[in-house]
Amino acid sequence: MTDGYKKTTDFFTTLFNWVPPEVILIFLLSILLLILINNLSPSTPRANLTVSVFLLCIGWLYLNRLFTNEFKFFYVLKISLYILLPIYSLTIISFGVSKLIVIYRKKRMVSTSSLEGSMENVQKIYHECMAEAHSILSGGKTDDSLLREKARLLNDVTGSLVAILEKRTPK
Repeated sequence: MTDGYKKTTDFFTTLFNWVPPEVILIFLLSILLLILINNLSPSTPRANLTVSVFLLCIGWLYLNRLFTNEFKFFYVLKISLYILLPIYSLTIISFGVSKLIVIYRKKRMVSTSSLEGSMENVQKIYHECMAEAHSILSGGKTDDSLLREKARLLNDVTGSLVAILEKRTPK
């Protein structure tokens, strides 16, 4: 045996210890099926990959049941998760981070301790609320959920301003 052949076999042995060979087979077949499905609906590649992996896993379960009389549902589920989890994890993480940023900004706007900062927040939210209201009134938008959210935030920020003013006035 040559040194290059030994390195290659060691690499594949290590790879298949970490990732089952079925994952690579399902991944390659799903890419081929994905090419066909993307011709039908090119605007949703992530959903198309999910459908192709799902169809191949159903086929894998059927053939496994047909030839070995075993039903390895959890094994096939694990194989599909090897493929689908990296794809959806980035989306889930970015969605979670964006929601945390929104919550942090709202909390920071409401909890300002200085009068000047609170006045700036009231002014900023008021102008955003008015811009959204003018957009709805001009016919540009029909959904008023963002306006409701801005109005609630304006109410919270105004309540924070009132609390700061009550702390400043002597009793």
